[in-house]
Amino acid sequence: MSLDVDGFTNEIEGSEVIVKVDSNHKLLQLARNLPWELMLAIILPDLKRTERKCWWMGRPLRVRIQG
Repeated sequence: MSLDVDGFTNEIEGSEVIVKVDSNHKLLQLARNLPWELMLAIILPDLKRTERKCWWMGRPLRVRIQG
């Protein structure tokens, strides 16, 4: 078996990459059925609780689920 690496060192500029995913893909089905607004309402207050008040800058998310 061999691998053709010709062109791997060339930069690609001004091109588009199109990814097509089947509309019945299991992850898309899951995403369509999750209650995103409800999850945001639960998670956002925890996200905003920071020392520097910059909750949007990538602090690790600490989500607690109580059951």
